[in-house]
Amino acid sequence: MRHRCSLVFVLAPLAVCCGSTTNGSVTGDSSATDTPYEWESGVVDSSPLDTAPLDTATPATAIDLPFAASNVGTIVQGMPIGTQNADLVLDKSSPRCGSGIVFNTETGEIRCSDGVVLGVTFKVVEQPTTPKLGVFVLRSLTIGEGYVVRVEGKNALVIVAQGDIRIGGKLLVDSSAGGYTGGDYNYLDGNGPGGGRKGPVLTEGGGGGGGYCLSGGKGGDGADPGGAGGATYGSPSLSPLVGGSGGGSQKSGGGGAGGGAIQLVAGATLTIIKNGVVHAGGRGGAHTCLDGAAGGGSGGAILLEATSVSVEGALAANGGGGGAKDCGGGSSLAHATPDDVPAKVGIGGAGAAGSAGSGGGGPSSSSTGAGGGGGAAGRIRINAKTSTIAATAIVSPSITTGCASKGALAPKT
Repeated sequence: MRHRCSLVFVLAPLAVCCGSTTNGSVTGDSSATDTPYEWESGVVDSSPLDTAPLDTATPATAIDLPFAASNVGTIVQGMPIGTQNADLVLDKSSPRCGSGIVFNTETGEIRCSDGVVLGVTFKVVEQPTTPKLGVFVLRSLTIGEGYVVRVEGKNALVIVAQGDIRIGGKLLVDSSAGGYTGGDYNYLDGNGPGGGRKGPVLTEGGGGGGGYCLSGGKGGDGADPGGAGGATYGSPSLSPLVGGSGGGSQKSGGGGAGGGAIQLVAGATLTIIKNGVVHAGGRGGAHTCLDGAAGGGSGGAILLEATSVSVEGALAANGGGGGAKDCGGGSSLAHATPDDVPAKVGIGGAGAAGSAGSGGGGPSSSSTGAGGGGGAAGRIRINAKTSTIAATAIVSPSITTGCASKGALAPKT
């Protein structure tokens, strides 16, 4: 049974430090008080905090998972659950937040145009390698159908719920959240451990696509060979949790950024319903006219952990497509999409998706500019006691690539 609270917002920023934060103040600071929640008009909202009847069961007040969560296990056990919005429901029925909201992995803010959600515990956690983790602690989380949750901030996103997580809308993990940027224009390699190599100077070769689970696509050759695709890295277990790498640039076009990184942990059930989406795709490389084009970024990382996991919707960590020749400026960049269709435009190399784990190579051209290499697939991991993937669900990259896998939960210590 679930204790459901209505959303409460505050326009003042949450206080954040290296410790955890709750209710707009630092946990453990006995002198701090709750900040009033106000609107832009400055009028205090005096509506009731709770309009739904309370469950008769005593709600959990601290995290006590029945297993050890990857990357954060010893850290989150015992962390307090905030007293407001602990059962966070984000859907279109909310009169205060429309159809979308943003989680910031650096500040701990959860905000929309109407204000900031108050009362969710947050902590920044170090890993042995970059990036850091922005950890949000809840009792339960529901993202309603059609609702859009975006992520910003340079830290990877981790959401830990003592009970259930249910995703019916779209959870979009931007490249900044644990991913690496592409090489800026003017011949620079992509950033990250699998960064694609820059295109050759003044010879129209394309930049290489970012690598991750497998290698990124090689940039097309001009008078000289195109930039090499980025190398493989990381672990199938996604420990540590690392996002995708950027594509290599060319003279006048930047490489696509790698996809971000997300970890969802539920002590009970974690469900991605039919129309639910978790997307950590790479960005497309830039087009050029006479120079070679830039490489696409690799897909990011998606880690799901729960006692029971059910996937009916889409999990996608696809690579972005390489750039192509475009002298008119009318072509869209080939950003990865939350399905199993490779991202591709013009002569650019295809981004990895579906049964393809490696980025596609960019076609060569010695006179008009070669295509950029496509970004490789990211990684998807499901750790659970029981897990079900529906026949109609999308998991891209697919299990057959070796870039998506299942594993066991670590025992609680």
